[in-house]
Amino acid sequence: MTTTRFRFAVTENTWRELQETLGDRRGSSSPSLAIGFRNGAQVAHEETVEFKQERDRQNQAFLALVQKHTQIVPIMELAFLDPAKREPLERLFGQYGVESMLLASKSDCVLWSDDLVQAHIAVTKFGARRAWTQIVIAFLAALGLVQPKERDIATAKLIGMEYQTTVFDCAAIVEAVHLTEATPWRTPLRNSSENLPLQMRMSKRSYPSLPRWW
Repeated sequence: MTTTRFRFAVTENTWRELQETLGDRRGSSSPSLAIGFRNGAQVAHEETVEFKQERDRQNQAFLALVQKHTQIVPIMELAFLDPAKREPLERLFGQYGVESMLLASKSDCVLWSDDLVQAHIAVTKFGARRAWTQIVIAFLAALGLVQPKERDIATAKLIGMEYQTTVFDCAAIVEAVHLTEATPWRTPLRNSSENLPLQMRMSKRSYPSLPRWW
């Protein structure tokens, strides 16, 4: 987002949602149990005070980055959207999600979303164009704005976060080894090995081709 070659924008309600989600520090002063998902199943794990404090620090740094390098824009079109169409979408994606689809429908905007359902509706119902995290990183790397090593690290982390459609190669696996200190049961190396048979069955083992509209 720090590049000046492209303009990044978020809607007002998206920014508000980010602040409410990432700026909430309640419960950070004591350890607690948290519920997450691993391999499609709910898993409980402990969050220490130190872990929470570091997460809060990273969240605040991310919010500062977004505020500094993105344009926060109002979406007046939402008020003119037919309630019969708007209300079901708001129940699915929240007001901020609908605003993002409306923003992406503008000719000079592209929706950056890893939500396949939201992306499909944005394209089919609002005529938007869309991208997802891996294709954005690959695109920036092709332009020289992101280093190949940074691209491969990001790919490894996407695998670790179980982005099932992430395409990866040997370079990303090497970065997964580095990130885990060659510990095979730690993520993202564990995820890479689990998904490797699927990757081997794919006829094309490279980064996705860049869309024509880039």
